[in-house]
Amino acid sequence: MQAESHHITIKKTARYYLWGNTEHPKMIWYVLHGYGQLSQFFIRKFSSLDPEKNLVIAPEGLHRFYLSGSSGRVGASWMTKDDRLADIRDYIDYLDQLHSGISSKYSKAKVCVLGFSQGSATAARWVFNGKVDPDYLVLWSSTFPPDLDFPSEIKTQTKLKTYVTFGDSDEYMSLEAFERHFSEIGNSGLKFTKIPFVGDHNIYPGPLKELESSMIFD
Repeated sequence: MQAESHHITIKKTARYYLWGNTEHPKMIWYVLHGYGQLSQFFIRKFSSLDPEKNLVIAPEGLHRFYLSGSSGRVGASWMTKDDRLADIRDYIDYLDQLHSGISSKYSKAKVCVLGFSQGSATAARWVFNGKVDPDYLVLWSSTFPPDLDFPSEIKTQTKLKTYVTFGDSDEYMSLEAFERHFSEIGNSGLKFTKIPFVGDHNIYPGPLKELESSMIFD
């Protein structure tokens, strides 16, 4: 006789960090970290953005763990392959709740959702399946998750402008694989702008400033 799996919904405390203009920002950036990162360090990668125009919000994944063994440095994750659908529902609900409070305070600001590495899948699922309606979606050093149903998913995103940015020496996926993936996504009808850069699996000030300069600040 096999054990049966059951679920209950509980309350959980989630952590996020802010940087930039907390009074009257023109752009809200939700930046979603990669596997094994913590938001307090990840948010520093966006210090090259204009602090007068931008407010950067770095939510942290709900799963924290030791990066090596049972002590030392700690990282966070959005999900693993185990019970993945429940984790996806949980982080979409979490991000929706966070955005609800932020949007009520900064209703006039534009919104950009940026995901890095594992955070790109989180960002894409949130944008297409959550309650956020951003002006910009950025996938940095990663691809769309395979469970999104293109092109039906994109029909609800009328104003969304999508960017994909990747390094020519990314250690997790070759440049050819990136190009092939986004060529297939482009065939589905999703329009996006590529921002390639020279570098590895990381966020660099140069392409980040290029990305910022291409956005419209009202």
